Order: sequence, then C-alpha cells, then structure tokens
Amino acid sequence: MSLEYRRNSVRPSTVYTPEWGSKTIAYLRTPTLYEYFRTYTPHGLVSQGIWVVANVMDATGQKYNLFRQYKSMETAMTVSSLEVKGLDATSKALFKPGEMYLGRCWHEIDEERGLIEVKPYLANPNAFSVTIRPQHVDWKDANGRVDLAFDALGPALEYYVPGLIEDGMYRSEPMRVRGAIDGTPVSGYGVIDAAWGAPGCDWVQSKIFALLEKYWIVWLNVYDDDSTDTGIYCCGTDEFEAAYYCRNGEAMIGRHNHLDVRHAADGFIQSATLQMDDQHFEFTPDARVMQVASMVSWASGKVLNTADKRTPVQSFCWFEYMPK
Repeated sequence: MSLEYRRNSVRPSTVYTPEWGSKTIAYLRTPTLYEYFRTYTPHGLVSQGIWVVANVMDATGQKYNLFRQYKSMETAMTVSSLEVKGLDATSKALFKPGEMYLGRCWHEIDEERGLIEVKPYLANPNAFSVTIRPQHVDWKDANGRVDLAFDALGPALEYYVPGLIEDGMYRSEPMRVRGAIDGTPVSGYGVIDAAWGAPGCDWVQSKIFALLEKYWIVWLNVYDDDSTDTGIYCCGTDEFEAAYYCRNGEAMIGRHNHLDVRHAADGFIQSATLQMDDQHFEFTPDARVMQVASMVSWASGKVLNTADKRTPVQSFCWFEYMPK
C-alpha cells in the first residue's frame, strides 16, 4: 500500500501497529522566532498546540503548578493549583473557574519587534498574554495575578516521529522561571512546548498522545552556587523515546536509555530510576498534581543525578504518566 494512499485514506482504528511509526529522531535545536509561530509547518505538519508550563516555589517552599495551552485561534485548557505535600493529599485549586480566560485568542507575529503575541481576541486584553522572543517568554495571566518571565536553560529538545500512517513532531524547551503569583515572589522551572501533526488531527488525536506516550518526565535542580541541571525524558510504545540532559547550558541527547518505574497499589508513581547513556537518575515523588483529564496524571517531586552528591536548594519535577 503506497504512502500517499495511506495518508490520504480514512484513518484506521487507533490500535498501534508498526505502520503508525514509533522510531524517534531526537536532536538539539535553538528555535528561531518563526518556529514558535502558528503557521510554521515542519515536514508539512501543522500546529496542534503550544503549552506554557510553570512549576515554581515561593520563599516558604510552597509550590505552584500552572500551564496554559493555546492553539492557532483559541486557548481552551489551563491548570492552576497549589501543591499539597504528601502522596495521600490532593492539590488545591489556585483560581476559581473562569478566572483564567478560555476562548478565542489573537495570535500574531511582529517581525519588526522580534516577537509573537498571544492574548484574548475581542475581550479583556489584560486577562492573559504570552509574549515570545526566541528562548524567552513573558507570561501574564488571571488579570495580573500571574506574572512570570522564562529564560531558556539551553537549546531545546526536538524530535520527529515519522510513520506510514502519521507523522508527528514535538519540541520541549526547558526554562528558568522568575516572577510573582498574587504578588508573592516565586522562582522555578518551566517549559514552552509545541506539537505538530497531520492536518485535521488535534494533539489528543495524535499518535504521540493517543498511542505512543506512556511516561514523560521534566525536571530542574538549582544549587547554592546558582548552577543548574535539567532534563527531559519520554518513552512508551515500541521504539518511542527521547532523552535530553542539560547542565549549566551544556546539553546532550541520550542515545542509550532505560527507565524503570514502580507504581503504588492505586497506580500512582512510587519511584523511578533512569539511565541516560552514562548518567543515572532517581525520581522521588512528594505530591500529586491536579488532574485535568482522565487519560493523564502527574506526580511532583525531584530527579537527582546519582553522581552529583550536592543537595539542591530547589528541585522541581513533573512526571506525567499515561496507562495504555
């Protein structure tokens, strides 16, 4: 069956077969301005969404988990929660329903000023705004209650997953975050992520989300000399896998990796170990992150490089897991 026919015929049942394609081509990339924009079409794929994500902490140690997803013409998903320590506890909502704008958005590029602006369309312009320059993001939300600045910690992880039935591409750019929530100074980590897929296929319908992903870990440690290490690791069905580690701006792609995850009786993450080439890491959970969909869950905690005997002054991690 020809490639052209398969890609233009009715999409088959979403049961994984090798024709979907899972072999993952992962590499480092520093995006240009246009590569953050809604009309960028790598490999002929179209934008499925961009996520601005922050996991930050105030001076008392209280952690906040926030993200906003936006697309070409709308923003339809947000998370805002206060972490409650303890694996038996439930995180608390930070904002009431409606306090983070959902609806149509204005999403335009200004090449003269070298930026992209995303904000409400024909609505209160102060409800939220995301301003992107290469490797820098300013995010304001909930009518000023969120005011965060993101600066890249190194190049982004980008990966391409070709297949006979469907191609997919994803980029994750880890960032150091500083700013304020409700006027309280906070700092921590964040990512600006972006996904591309087949025309007419949303992210939740894409093979990466619906068929391939099982585990997705993103983390940052900050030490007393302000040095950092950060990582990204995702894996799942068949050959799907991408690994990234960055220490003080020096990044690498892991080529020989293994993840071992242990679950508690209720399915929550109990612990995990990760080998990425010659680097070894251990994950320890300390809280549950608010769940917004039945298919995906998140654990908060820390990922430490076992060869580094220093104790971080700040540790952040989102551990996403999806049963298949």
